[in-house]
Amino acid sequence: MNSKVETPASEGRPSGILDTLILAAALGILIGGIWVFYKFEGQWPSYVRMLAALLAIALGAFVAFFSERGKQFKSFLFAAQLETRKVVWPTRQETLQTTLLVMVVVVIVGILLWILDSILGFLISTLLGS
Repeated sequence: MNSKVETPASEGRPSGILDTLILAAALGILIGGIWVFYKFEGQWPSYVRMLAALLAIALGAFVAFFSERGKQFKSFLFAAQLETRKVVWPTRQETLQTTLLVMVVVVIVGILLWILDSILGFLISTLLGS
């Protein structure tokens, strides 16, 4: 029995030179934003440089979404958002009870490790004669 799944040619691979050019442009925009951030370190205020870098990241992501990989990623994000809507989230009371239980267990394990460390420290110091 063959377990390979056949996919259309456009699904697993980028669509070619145009896709590569789009991704290269997005990468160039991102690198340009990072270059601006470091090039104008002493000349521009830090908030302006940070804004320029964030704008470059946003613009690079926007351009990358027009590539085939970007479209696949965008559909993945929409599918992930749809799946999070299906999750049954715990109630406030369940969350508080679980958090309290975790805190109690952490304190108990911490005390047990402290006792074990004290006993082993005492035994080692007794064996070494100090």
